[in-house]
Amino acid sequence: MKGVTVTIDRIVIDFTDVYWDFFNEFHKRICHFYGVRMTVGERGYQYSIKINTGEHFLHISYKLVYAPKSRKNTSRIEAYPKSLVYFRYWLEQIREYINEMLFVRCDVAFDIPVRINDLYTMSTKGRM
Repeated sequence: MKGVTVTIDRIVIDFTDVYWDFFNEFHKRICHFYGVRMTVGERGYQYSIKINTGEHFLHISYKLVYAPKSRKNTSRIEAYPKSLVYFRYWLEQIREYINEMLFVRCDVAFDIPVRINDLYTMSTKGRM
């Protein structure tokens, strides 16, 4: 179909072996800079920082709740692809203290220039 544009809406990356000593100081600096607070959760990741500037978004998570107690844990970031450049200064600090950087997933968006009422989608695998 002509006129269809495809974009990546969100990208998720894991950083392995991030030490708590680094993350504790890092979260204090980034939270102070953007005026946000770190939240502590009971499911998924234990520590979470959400930064939304209106145009740019960054969600930083640290330590899976069910992970055994350790000085180093996994940290996950979720961001718009354009926001990776905007938050580059902060992300480079994390990169210096990690063992590995792993691509997790991305959300792909299709912009189809047709009225929604005229559009029909179907799964080729029988799932919806």
